[in-house]
Amino acid sequence: MCVCVCVCVCHFYWIFVVFVMLTHYSPLQIAFTARLEGRQVVPDVSTRSRGCAIFAYDCSAARLDYLVFHNVPSALSASIYAGAPGVAGSLFFDLSRFQNPIFGSQILTAEEEYLLYQKQLYVGISSVAFPNGEV
Repeated sequence: MCVCVCVCVCHFYWIFVVFVMLTHYSPLQIAFTARLEGRQVVPDVSTRSRGCAIFAYDCSAARLDYLVFHNVPSALSASIYAGAPGVAGSLFFDLSRFQNPIFGSQILTAEEEYLLYQKQLYVGISSVAFPNGEV
């Protein structure tokens, strides 16, 4: 069993998230975490909204499991984008939902896996107030 822990601050509250993969542990599983803030959006936005994400990638199955928490009011969409840090990227895939919490899986191609390892993927959540991305 693989256990990943993510800690983030969402609107003055500490949220401790434990993401348990209910699969047999394999040395071919890799975990990633992400922090979601308005200052990371290109161009940056002024918001009190925050979020955090946990990803577990099973290399043998090419499956990316994700769990995202956020406090974005009136969220419209949640997606994964491909792009270098500091650059507005292109849509990679939409997440399974945009209401908190967001969870699901996505099978990656070899090219998509390469982008994951190159740290060229990021989570974006848009809202009514910030349709181009709040966090």
